[in-house]
Amino acid sequence: MGSVTPADRAGPYRFAGAGDGKFKFTNGKVQYLDFTRQVFPSAGDDDAEFDDEAVQMSITLGFGPARGDEEGANRWISTPEEIESGKAEFLEVQFVKSLLDVPAKSLSVTVGLIG
Repeated sequence: MGSVTPADRAGPYRFAGAGDGKFKFTNGKVQYLDFTRQVFPSAGDDDAEFDDEAVQMSITLGFGPARGDEEGANRWISTPEEIESGKAEFLEVQFVKSLLDVPAKSLSVTVGLIG
């Protein structure tokens, strides 16, 4: 029995029969980096409500058991103009630096409506 890692799966995976022992699930806390993007496809409609239309996409990379003393590194990048400075700031966080060359042990991808 093993866990699925990014190297194990290069494309979509069918999870039917996932309870047959092919995957290992845990309730333990892990060190992770999460990258989330929210998209509001209003198409210029001034009456569109963010909570009704926005979509959130998230990729979470897991790196192993958490120690419990990990430094938080939440960064919001609100506009395209802030990407470079936000990225630079994020990459300077010691916890993030410590994981940059470490292969992820797990991968989680989610997509859904915000509201």
